[in-house]
Amino acid sequence: MCNSIATDRKGKAKIFVLEDGDKEAGFWSLLGGFGPVKSAEEGGDDNEADKGGVKALFQLSDATGKLEFKQVATGAAVKKTLLDSNDVFILDSGSEVYAWIGKGASVSEKSKALSFAQDYLTKFNRPAFLPISRVLEGGENPTFNDAFC
Repeated sequence: MCNSIATDRKGKAKIFVLEDGDKEAGFWSLLGGFGPVKSAEEGGDDNEADKGGVKALFQLSDATGKLEFKQVATGAAVKKTLLDSNDVFILDSGSEVYAWIGKGASVSEKSKALSFAQDYLTKFNRPAFLPISRVLEGGENPTFNDAFC
């Protein structure tokens, strides 16, 4: 695999081979230095870390004639049945943000979905590194479906 990458990058890639337990200074310096590793108990449950924060569902609609963004539900009240095909919804699962686009959403709603999802991160003090995924009605994946209570 390393040779393939080096070939693809015309020899500009640098290859370092490390064995389990090696403390190669150059490698660890890029990661902030080698330090003590927490035990599994201290590190916590991966499933809990993935949950992030409280779930929230927002609706983006222009049914009134102007584009409005409002909160629909939080926590356990976030249900898939709240999604309306005529609008766009922004779902914050805690560890990811989804812009769900209903089949009947207007052109304006569709075109603004991702920008409202990005603005949501800023306005609600959510981490800027949270991934934002665009999901079309009928094309929902298991990860999106699992984000609902």
